[in-house]
Order: sequence, then C-alpha cells, then structure tokens
Amino acid sequence: PYTTLFRSDMQEIFIKYASDEQLDYVDPMTKLEYETADKFISIGAPINTKAMAKADLAKVSFKLLGFYYEGAGAIDEIDITGAQVNLIKREDTSWNVNDIKPKSSGESSFDAKITLTDGRINANFDGKSIAIENISGSADCANLNAIDAKITAEILDSKIEALGTVGMENQIITANIDNADIIEILSYLPEELLTLPQNLEIHNGRINNLIVNILHRGGVLSYSGSVNIFEGAVKVEDTEVEKIDGSARFTDAEINFIAQARANEQTAKVSGTIRTDTDKPFFDINAESENFTPSAIIENLGIKGAVNFSSHL
Repeated sequence: PYTTLFRSDMQEIFIKYASDEQLDYVDPMTKLEYETADKFISIGAPINTKAMAKADLAKVSFKLLGFYYEGAGAIDEIDITGAQVNLIKREDTSWNVNDIKPKSSGESSFDAKITLTDGRINANFDGKSIAIENISGSADCANLNAIDAKITAEILDSKIEALGTVGMENQIITANIDNADIIEILSYLPEELLTLPQNLEIHNGRINNLIVNILHRGGVLSYSGSVNIFEGAVKVEDTEVEKIDGSARFTDAEINFIAQARANEQTAKVSGTIRTDTDKPFFDINAESENFTPSAIIENLGIKGAVNFSSHL
C-alpha cells in the first residue's frame, strides 16, 4: 500500500491563491496514481467545520479529445454529491461569499454541464438561521451569458422547484413553492418588508401552489405570479377572522384577489384590486354576504337580525 497524508484545508488554500497555470496543471505523479492503483481508501475529518463550501463527492468528466482544449474548456461534466455551502452575513452587513474573487477577467472557455445531488445551504443572518435541504439540479454552461438551470429543494418543510436562464446582465426565473407556512415565512423576512397595519395581526395560514416569475433586466426587477391561501387566521382590531381561503394574482404593480372568511360565525366574500405602485393607498374592493348579522361583528350598532349586504370600497 501507498500512503499519502495531507490537510483538508490545503485544497482550499491552493484554489484561493493558485494562478490559472497552476490550476490547469495536472501533476504527473497524481495522474500515475489514478491510472495504476486498484483501490483508493480515504480516511479523514474536517479541520475547519465552518468552511464556506464542501462536498462529499465530486466527479469531473473530460471531453473525448480534451487535450485539444485549454484549461477549463477540457471539462465536459461535473457531478457533485452532498455539497454543503455555509452563508454568513457579518456585522458590517457583508456576506462571506463576497470574499470570493475571480482570478482573471474576460471570456472563459468553461462550457460544462453541472449536476448537483443532495446539496444543502446553511444561511446565518441577522441572528436567524435557515437551511435549504435536499438540493438537486443541473446547470448547462454552454453559454455563460445565458446559463440554463433547474433545481428542486426543500425549505421550512416546503418543496421548491425553480428553473430559468441566468446571465451576468439578465436573469429569468420561474419558481413554484408548495404547502408553506405563512408564519414561518414572515419570521425570515426583513422588517422593512413587514409593513402591516398596527391593528392587524396574522395568526395562521398556509400557502399552496405559489408561482413566481422573476425578470431582472438591465438592473430593473419585475415579477408576477399567483398563489392560493388556506387555513388563514388574522385579528383585525378586536375581531378574530378565521377560515380565510382564497387566491390571488400579483405583479410588482398590483394584486388581484378573491377570498372568503369567517368571523363570529359570520361569512363574507371579498374580491378586488390593490395597487402597490402608487404614492397613496389605492384599492378597489367588493364585499358581500348573505344572512349576515352585523351586531355579531360590531357591538352597539343598533341593528338587530340578519341582512344580505353588498358593498364597494
């Protein structure tokens, strides 16, 4: 047997500081080992458990006539299994991933297909931690200005499917999320996005079949999509509103929705439009109910008995 000892962080140091020529170089002794050895047995343990990225297994396939290509252009496929990426937001609001700098600029000859199986991303930010698990997908880098990619993953016990085309200047992405808990999602959103009225409290709710289409072109972000909401429950002023079921279509400019809810044994249907691109609040909402008892919602109203009503706000 032939034994080789090395530190696991030596590869990270090499990748970080090596020149392009050193990265392209194939050590003849290493090549001889792989061509002549019958078996390889590896025993190891991580030195840095907080490394930014690592993988259980990575297989690199070269093109049939790879020796005709220079550098990364000789790579045909990369299969990665069990990759783990640790993203950390620091106190100065920068992320550790910003420390990665390209060794060279200009066009790249890399055009391989990348396949990922059983990956995981751990993110720590603003005192919160979240994990994206069971990540599988592929990316075709034949055109680095428009990389075709697709991915499936699980986050907060919800399944995510996404596909799109990603380039340096433009990105087009379609994502689908199923069976997500609204309360869990809200807990991870930045405070500046949670501009809920003070008299509104969200107690429960689940999202089903959330579809989001994202377009980022020339520095301008736009989006559209649709969502179904069920088992919703909120508190408005002193009134508990429950059994909220509905659907909505939205863009970066407006939200169109239809829903029904129940409060104090009274049921009502609501539909309409809310615009999000105006300086002042804009909404166009219709509400209706049959056999509705107003005094069950507003005490001392002076109206007794049940009524049918329709209103337009």
